[in-house]
Amino acid sequence: MNYKMLDTLNLALEQELEKYRVAMNEKFLLNQNAQIESSELEIERQSLADRLMAMQRKLEMERDHASTQQRELFQRNDELIDQYGKLKEDFVSERKRNTESKDVVSFIFPNNPLA
Repeated sequence: MNYKMLDTLNLALEQELEKYRVAMNEKFLLNQNAQIESSELEIERQSLADRLMAMQRKLEMERDHASTQQRELFQRNDELIDQYGKLKEDFVSERKRNTESKDVVSFIFPNNPLA
């Protein structure tokens, strides 16, 4: 083989090697981009997971607060029902007492218009 042929073959090999290097660089860059995108997606996923957890905690706190308010309202309702019952008993008792008083007055003073 002569030098010219070897130079041509060497040039062809260098060109193929350069094509291979370019292809490898492209694959490396694609791989790096994929890793970067994967990292970005993981960061976004973690951010969404954190927001979801915060929303769940907030909802749980609101539910607990609403439950507490509901218990307080039921307790207050029971207290008002008891208070109403006592007032009704007092009213009936007072009315009965007033009626008995009027009966006594009318018995003692049969002609009294107030009786």
